[in-house]
Amino acid sequence: MVTEVSRGDATHQRGATSIAEPEGWYPDPVGGAAHRFWDGEAWTRRVEPAGAAEEPATHWKRHPFSFFSHRWCHILAAGVVIGVGGTIAYGRVHNLAVITVTAFLFTCATTASFGIFIAGRLRLGEVVDRSPIFVVAIVGGITGFAIAYGVEQLAGYVMTETYVTGPIEETAKLVVPLALFATGRYRDPRAGLAIALASAAGFGILEATSRPIFIDLGLSSGGPGEGLSGAGPWFLGVVRPLVELTHMMLTGFIAAVAWRAWHLRGGFHLTWPVIGTALAAMALHSGFDSLQDPPGIYLVLIVVMYFAFKESARQLTPPEALHEVPPGWRPRWLHQDAEQTPSTAVLARGTGTG
Repeated sequence: MVTEVSRGDATHQRGATSIAEPEGWYPDPVGGAAHRFWDGEAWTRRVEPAGAAEEPATHWKRHPFSFFSHRWCHILAAGVVIGVGGTIAYGRVHNLAVITVTAFLFTCATTASFGIFIAGRLRLGEVVDRSPIFVVAIVGGITGFAIAYGVEQLAGYVMTETYVTGPIEETAKLVVPLALFATGRYRDPRAGLAIALASAAGFGILEATSRPIFIDLGLSSGGPGEGLSGAGPWFLGVVRPLVELTHMMLTGFIAAVAWRAWHLRGGFHLTWPVIGTALAAMALHSGFDSLQDPPGIYLVLIVVMYFAFKESARQLTPPEALHEVPPGWRPRWLHQDAEQTPSTAVLARGTGTG
């Protein structure tokens, strides 16, 4: 057993709303007879042997239908009602405003639902408040969308699915989060992930909302199946608001890896893992926008995007959340130093640390 000791007040950072998890030694979430050091913001490479294998205490139990009781599910369900109802209404009145508002509201619901789901898994509310999240969603979304649209227009690809959209849009969505990082704000890995998700959500909302307008103005032919007649409105009002979640998955994939790496290295560094993650996200994005056959490839790529994001984000799960999240959201790919120096620090034990 480990004994409890205070490791000092956790560090506040600009943009944080509460004290982060206290730094200290906890049972290694990767497993095995070891303890790993949590520095107050991220799991580090520092590992020390323990007397016996010790898993974090857990109160999580599998309940097949428990998600029905969660707020994110209620928001998503409300969005589905709006999406389906609004699309049916558009089929009757053929008013551009109806399908545009439908796309806007349903995309707001899907992105908010996904954000709340991730916030619950990673305790993002501990490191960033809702107000800056809304601000970043608006400013980051508008900035990213304007940059992406402008670059694509200059390149001759106005709102069309091409192989260049991945590099352009993934870079554009991170402009505001990276600018905030450069000013010293939101450098906590979880805070960085939160604002990156917010920026991507704002981008997705603008993209889904503008698509019917651009099609009506002749600025875009729409994606496969999209249009303002026939089955097209169902893609615009129902399918696209769900597809916009891929923006959050891909940008979150990059941010989870990058912000943690930069935190552990003490600043901005273009490491191979960060570069590789960014290139992989861009490739997935371009592939999703370019490939049309077979139709099932879209679903395959969405699944790949989600699990790529999840594998990177789960490394940020804090010690106090380990006892409440399912095994699939506990850190797994954590490295350790080749040589361990015995520490005189007393191992900390708190809620959920075993």
